[in-house]
Amino acid sequence: MLAALCLLLVAGRPVRAQQTEATRQATRQALQTRTQWAGADIPAANFRIASAHTEPSGLLYAYPQQLQAGIPVYNRVVTLVFKDGKLRHHAGEFLPAKAFAGQPATPTVAAATAVVNALATTKARASEQPTATSPASGPKQQQTFAPAGVAHRPIEVRLVWATDKGTPRLAWNVNVELLATPDWLNIRVDANTGRVLGQDNWTVYEKATRPASAPAASGWG
Repeated sequence: MLAALCLLLVAGRPVRAQQTEATRQATRQALQTRTQWAGADIPAANFRIASAHTEPSGLLYAYPQQLQAGIPVYNRVVTLVFKDGKLRHHAGEFLPAKAFAGQPATPTVAAATAVVNALATTKARASEQPTATSPASGPKQQQTFAPAGVAHRPIEVRLVWATDKGTPRLAWNVNVELLATPDWLNIRVDANTGRVLGQDNWTVYEKATRPASAPAASGWG
């Protein structure tokens, strides 16, 4: 058993090393070509490589995530494709830096209040007030709250920039896997007004297709 575990750990090292090397290459090449895919007004501090990998063909895929004041901009991830150190393709776009002018980067609404407001938009009814189970960490102030009788697991909360009618707003992203329904939600709550800005559902609902009707008798007998 121990020998098998050691083999698994050793086997996993080359994969992690490849991923780390791909991320290093992606960071370097994304910086070198930044003005081509992001524009001149996006400084190097305002993005990070969310993930990267290299294909056997030699293509390097990189996925920069936009940041503002160290806080991720929700769903602003660009796809970059490099070959032989040159940018061959890019898709997606960042919000322009001027869009953040005058937008406060410090929340005035507490994370616990955001959790309450987020849950109020669902069918869930908390049996207790949300209680933090970890301290706020980093620029995103990432933290967790007890399930409060409504979630399968601790409720995760972090700061993001969310767009509201095209304007970026500092928001708390509340990630909750509900007990009462199959829904696993990201709910974004304005970090300065407490208003719910939007939500995504990680649960995919599919409608059953109706079976095809039996073919009519042909009359041949």
